[in-house]
Amino acid sequence: MIAGVLVALAVDGWISDLHDRQTESVYLELLARDIEGIRHQADLQLEFEKEKIETAARAYAALTTSDPRTKRTEIYSLNDIRRNVLFRMRIAATGQALAERTVDEINDIATAIADELNGR
Repeated sequence: MIAGVLVALAVDGWISDLHDRQTESVYLELLARDIEGIRHQADLQLEFEKEKIETAARAYAALTTSDPRTKRTEIYSLNDIRRNVLFRMRIAATGQALAERTVDEINDIATAIADELNGR
């Protein structure tokens, strides 16, 4: 009878461990999917920040010519950033650096999760 109880406890523990591993795998797969979504958003943000830096640099170049009035078309097309180009360049550069760090961190997490899932 004692042996039967011990076997039943062992089987119950084995089933519980199996269920826990399956649940963990599901959670890791969902986490990996979420991280991919975050990675995509970070990539989009990075592209946005790079575009803002390029636009700000073009505006700054147009505003710092010897006679900015000759670049009126370019300046008017960049009207949304013309008042404070250098400030906006710093903001964009900071955003780009943050987006790059976020992408690096997400890649590290995604790699760790992929390694964990592949090890199963």
